[in-house]
Amino acid sequence: MVKSLNMLKQYKVAAYSFVLFFVLGLSFGLYSCAEKKATAHEGHSHEQTEKYSLFINLISDDPHRVKMAVHFAKLHLKNNKVAHLTLFLNDRAVFAASKRSSNRYPTQQTDIAELFTYNTQEHPDRVSVIVCPMCMDYYGVSVEDFFDNRLKTANIDIVSQRLSELNVRTMTW
Repeated sequence: MVKSLNMLKQYKVAAYSFVLFFVLGLSFGLYSCAEKKATAHEGHSHEQTEKYSLFINLISDDPHRVKMAVHFAKLHLKNNKVAHLTLFLNDRAVFAASKRSSNRYPTQQTDIAELFTYNTQEHPDRVSVIVCPMCMDYYGVSVEDFFDNRLKTANIDIVSQRLSELNVRTMTW
């Protein structure tokens, strides 16, 4: 009787293992086929030929997190795959836009200003840095406080437009 139970358990484990490996194998096979189909585009991968828009929602006033978000933005601009970058200074991140906070964010404000160097005559709006007006009001930051006049107050139209662009990727810090 004990021997029969042990054999039954072994068969059960073997059956579960077979089903698990079959499902995983099938999933991997389908994923591989889908990946090949998605990346096949006239001999080039989809990633190499199409630019994307990047929307970064920065909500933190922590200097390190501000620096990370801006650095991430710069890397994506440098690889020349970003058609449009939007840096949205939201919630406590509005402090990073204020010249009254320049002692807390000296390198971060310089880095944010450097993002605008990616705007060219051909693409004058490639980079946008927008600041949440409701958050500005709540934290006492005004447009006159902006450390750079290229920063703009956000509105629902610009945020909606940037988020609804084709092939947009979003990040939050």
